[in-house]
Amino acid sequence: MAKKLEGKFRLGFALDMHVLYSKPIDLENKIFDTQRSEIGQLVYEIKYKDLETRDKWDIIENLAQKSINFLQNMHFTKYIDVIVPVPPNKKRDIQHVIEIAKIISDELDIDIDERFIEKTRDIVQIKDIEDKREKEKILDGVYKLKDSIRHRNKNILLFDDIYDTGATCEVISTLLYNEGKVKDVYILTLTKTKR
Repeated sequence: MAKKLEGKFRLGFALDMHVLYSKPIDLENKIFDTQRSEIGQLVYEIKYKDLETRDKWDIIENLAQKSINFLQNMHFTKYIDVIVPVPPNKKRDIQHVIEIAKIISDELDIDIDERFIEKTRDIVQIKDIEDKREKEKILDGVYKLKDSIRHRNKNILLFDDIYDTGATCEVISTLLYNEGKVKDVYILTLTKTKR
């Protein structure tokens, strides 16, 4: 069930919640009974499990199709000029966010620019940081645009896998508006976490 996202962008959605519930079983050993949504489970597996390459591609194709189905039913999709995937924080043999965005691009005939946003440096993992302001401080100056005028006055679909506090999407949206002079930023993530 899609969830509307709020932030410094025109409109944003997550396809579903990441976790439906998580109950502690053994706090001392950090053991939880966790139930993820179908999409949340797929994202969890591709990000954190050691899967065979074919299994990764099956998940990528599945998540891409779910994203395509959603976008085909949204009025704003017709206004999107370019899909821009959020640059990955971790090196992986297959960068699933980029690969999913490529499939969406091909299927919906929307340009993709996976090199428009570049990282200036590596950062610590921020997924466990709950304070949005703290995340924004860590992310300050982490992203830059390869060519600031490349997508001027265009509508961008910023695509990522997980929306937590929204810090990453907001930092990048601000960059796109202020330096890229884009017309509007739309957000699509696969899941949204509960806080």
